[in-house]
Amino acid sequence: GALRFASGSAKGGNTGVMNVVTGGVSSSAAGRISLYAGSGYSGIGGFIGVTGGQGSGGGRTSLTGGGGSGMHGIGGLVTLTGGNGATGSGGFVLISNDPGDSTSSGSIITSSANMATDGSSGHLVFSTGSSSLGNSGPVLIGTSPATAGRGGNIHVLVGSGNSGIGSTFSCVAGRSMRSTGGSTVIDGAEGTASSSGVIAVISSNTGALGSSGCLAFSSGHGIQGNSGSCFWQSGSSTGGSAGGVSISVGSGSSGVGGILILSAGCGMANTGGPAVASNGEGTTTSSGAILVFTMNAGANGASGALSFSTGLSKAGNSGALLLATGASTGGRGGSTRLHVGSGRSGTGGFVSVASSRSAIATGGSTKLVSGGGSASSSGIVVFLSANAGAVGASGPLAFSSGIATTGNSGGLSFGTGAAVAGQAGRILISTGSGTSGEGGNMILAAARSTKKTGGDLCCGTGEGTATSTGIISITSANTGVSGASGKLVFSSGSALIGNSGVILIGSGSATGGCSGLVSLSAGSGTSGTGGSVHLFAGSTIGSVAGGGAYINAGRGSVGDGQVCLKQDSNAVLTISSSSISSQHQTTSLIASSGISVASSTGLTLSGNSGVTFSSGYVHGFECTASTTVVSSAAATVNTMGGVLTSESSTLGAGSTEMITLSNTHIVTSSIIWVTIKSRCLTGYVSVSSVTASSGSAAIVMYNLGDAACTSTYQLFFLVLN
Repeated sequence: GALRFASGSAKGGNTGVMNVVTGGVSSSAAGRISLYAGSGYSGIGGFIGVTGGQGSGGGRTSLTGGGGSGMHGIGGLVTLTGGNGATGSGGFVLISNDPGDSTSSGSIITSSANMATDGSSGHLVFSTGSSSLGNSGPVLIGTSPATAGRGGNIHVLVGSGNSGIGSTFSCVAGRSMRSTGGSTVIDGAEGTASSSGVIAVISSNTGALGSSGCLAFSSGHGIQGNSGSCFWQSGSSTGGSAGGVSISVGSGSSGVGGILILSAGCGMANTGGPAVASNGEGTTTSSGAILVFTMNAGANGASGALSFSTGLSKAGNSGALLLATGASTGGRGGSTRLHVGSGRSGTGGFVSVASSRSAIATGGSTKLVSGGGSASSSGIVVFLSANAGAVGASGPLAFSSGIATTGNSGGLSFGTGAAVAGQAGRILISTGSGTSGEGGNMILAAARSTKKTGGDLCCGTGEGTATSTGIISITSANTGVSGASGKLVFSSGSALIGNSGVILIGSGSATGGCSGLVSLSAGSGTSGTGGSVHLFAGSTIGSVAGGGAYINAGRGSVGDGQVCLKQDSNAVLTISSSSISSQHQTTSLIASSGISVASSTGLTLSGNSGVTFSSGYVHGFECTASTTVVSSAAATVNTMGGVLTSESSTLGAGSTEMITLSNTHIVTSSIIWVTIKSRCLTGYVSVSSVTASSGSAAIVMYNLGDAACTSTYQLFFLVLN
């Protein structure tokens, strides 16, 4: 039967109190009070209910452990335990409040009591029991849904303290001995008609001293497998823009700003992990931009540097650095630009592109290549300095190879590419024009050598395999309103010990045509004396002769060329290998000492009005140095003049004798002058007559004296044609 313990009801006052108490004891444990419901062998076990009474304010129901007295007495334990299930699940322990009919339902508060003067307040432990064969039970902390409002908040808060480091808040998923550990998921609630909820992970503000707390997002270490990945990602959106991902360092009022480091993992036995920054794809329009920039500087200081660099390498090559835009199938490739910002003080910032240095081999190359055009022209490569401001000059352009200590310095090549079906591109090097001062100089200089011959400077035209080669044109520009056009100076350098350099101006040889013309001419003018052309050989101060000036005509198989001096189109002096011809109104040959004219055959002097030797002394006729003795009344002398010695020494008084002179100069019209050089003794010989014929002359001598000659005599002859 049932047992009921109750106090009686009261109409106007309080009902009676009911106490179930065991007696106290001074030296042992107090008695226990136990409430048991009966077992049900085929049904449900008995129910024990403890309920506060109903009233204008509901009665309170309190379960309190007993207090502990003494120095080390511990308070009594209060235990609420569900029943054991022999063949099924154990019983539930349910703590709930009743609903409020017209307002909020009551709160359920689980707390440990405040501490006394010493010690800590009690723990709160919410834990499921351990499991031998199945899963341990879950722990669910949640608020119920609301049909006309919003779901209730959940706050998990660590209390503050007045000393020491603040207490830790830790959320740890379950560990697995044989499989993957449990996941920790923090999920913002879905908003079916609006935005989903925000997940905010922040450390609290710092106090008067110290730093705000760190935020560390890290996967655990991997012993034999890979460590876990870390994803920062906003969700995709079907009707709007995907959410942004922002990682930023907070600002500070003192010291250097905080550092932001994005670092890929280290590979102890293999390649380290890559660090990839990519923008979002635009399936119907442009993909997103990637911006890497430093913030603006404040009132003082400089904006931060941007450094893109690969790491050092101990045994292999260091990593490559690629700045490139992607290919485009329906448009043009994107531009790549390196630009230094402008400034208002000091020299402008510079752009430096330098390839790597090698300690044991050739240094790295630096290449600037324009894009190819498969259906049209390739792109342009432009090197230029910016325009100068109101004051100053525009920046110079320096193309130079580096200095070499033991080998040759690098070459410098400017060239255009070959063209298969068109014309090769031209190379234009020019200085800019100016409105004041002299024009800019252009200097082409080969290298100087301290031990050997200096470098060569060569200018060559392009070869024309099927037609003419190109032209080399060296000209100074036309003059302006006043002044003269610029000089052209072709000169070899001076020499201290050896010979100065040679200047050779010539056209090349031709195997199937004429060799090219070489022309030196002074330009014409409208006032003043015409320009002169001077050819000077080098002079010397030593005990040797000065240099010669030579003009050589070309040789030919059917005739040699001529050297002509012309006045306009008229040849004034023509010199060939066989003759010299001067055709001019007056020709003067004036020498301070002498003029020698010689011919291996004949020398002709002619003048319509005669040949005048003025009052000068004419000498140097061709004659023999020795006397020719007449033999058998004949003598042979093939010179213009000569001396003959008579054969006879006994020419009688009043007698004659004839001497035949054979001479290749004598012709029938020759004028032969014969005179006595020395007379014979006792006689008086004279020339009676001279008759010329081809190759010889008959000279008749006559003794005008009263006595016969007792010795020979000598004659002098001169042949004039």
